[in-house]
Amino acid sequence: MLGGLDHLRPIGVAVLAADEHRARPDCAPPESLSHALGPEGTATDLYGVGLILAEGLLLRPPFARSGWPATRRAILEEPFQALRPRREEIPERLVALIERLVARRPADRPDNALLLSREIESL
Repeated sequence: MLGGLDHLRPIGVAVLAADEHRARPDCAPPESLSHALGPEGTATDLYGVGLILAEGLLLRPPFARSGWPATRRAILEEPFQALRPRREEIPERLVALIERLVARRPADRPDNALLLSREIESL
């Protein structure tokens, strides 16, 4: 699914290795921290794809802060704009896609993996 994105680094795969939030609290989806944001579902899984892409491009976890309270606050309160101003080698469509994938509310994220895969392939 991620073919052609050669500038991603293996560090982004660390998100996949975190089998629970205590191992990587910065990978917790917002809706698991505040149920008022909406139920978990397909959009929650695709949030993880957005984290992988963001971490691979930034070469660091996008929401990690010093300590759990600061990390939780970043996930729940900070808008994701880490790729802005964007680096020239990152296409604007990819930046916009990642921002949609890591949107705070599940309702604001893509919720169809097949359509997401096609969108990534079209990049």
